Formats: sequence, C-alpha cells, structure tokens
Amino acid sequence: VPTVGRTIRTLDHLGVVAYFGGGPDAVRPRAFVAGSDVVARMTPAAAESIVAATSAWPRAGGAATAVVESLDGAIGDVDPAATAFPWRRHAASVQWYAETPTPELTDAADRWLTAAHAALGAHSAGGYVNYLEPSTPAVRYFGANLPRLAAARRRCDPRPCRRQDHLVEQPRSRQADSRGPAA
Repeated sequence: VPTVGRTIRTLDHLGVVAYFGGGPDAVRPRAFVAGSDVVARMTPAAAESIVAATSAWPRAGGAATAVVESLDGAIGDVDPAATAFPWRRHAASVQWYAETPTPELTDAADRWLTAAHAALGAHSAGGYVNYLEPSTPAVRYFGANLPRLAAARRRCDPRPCRRQDHLVEQPRSRQADSRGPAA
C-alpha cells in the first residue's frame, strides 16, 4: 500500500489531551463518529488493512484518524478472564475517529467506520468498550467475558434490561462535546 501521508508525534499526557481536544482553534461543540477494532495479531496483512481503511477517508471530508495502540507491557500481566477487558493477549487496539461538523459528514463517517471494520475483517477480534457503536452486541466489546459480566450485573442490579444483548439502550458512538470553549 503506498503511503498517503504520515505524522509521528511524541506527546506527554497533557499534549495528548490537547491534541484530541482539537487545540485552541477547535470548534465547540465538537461532533464525531468513533469506533474501534482489536487486532489479534499484527501481521503485514492486518497493517495493510488498517492503512487501506484509513486511506479510504475522503481527504475533502476533514479530519479523520486511526490511532493504533499496542497492547503489550503491563496490560498482559493480568489474566484476560480476571477483568472485563478480554483483549490482554492481543496485539493492538485501533481507534477510528472522524470529526463530523455536518450531517453529511456524519453519514460519510458512519459508512467509513463500517468499511474500516470490513477491511480488517478476520484481523479484528472485537472492539474497545470506550467506543460504543449503535446496534453493536456487547459481545464485541467483552468477548468470552460477557457471560460472567452479565451474571455480575444480575447479582448487583437484578432489574431486567430491555436489551440484554447490548450494553445500553442507545450506545453513543456519535458524540458531541458540549463542554463549550476551553477555559
């Protein structure tokens, strides 16, 4: 896959916060569509799929980002069945993010996100729960840990849910930051 563009930055914690906050020129409130994939093994084919999916975002469509975070180090010190996070033995998390200041861009971003998931195909083992997507079953985020989590929920909150196969009744992949201008 030919390189379309590449930016590499090393940021401290506050630098990351400022970057994803859009910096001082960011328009508030910010609307975006986001989703994720967890890659089991980072093979050349998986990496090419990520590049192809990222490159498919229309350049005229504004800002879109794919953040690939390695799932190595201390995260692997805990057994995957010991917590809600089942991806502790996987290679990476990919967070897809597109700013959507207009309804047309929201629709384009939804299509791009769907295509990105399809591009990863079998390379994706699931998704990261901080990027909930509409109509996505909870098993995508919790994998084999879901039955244990559902049992814990029933013990702690025995009230029935209308949709037990989904995390919440209306997942929030489309988000608007309503905090207003930064102080």
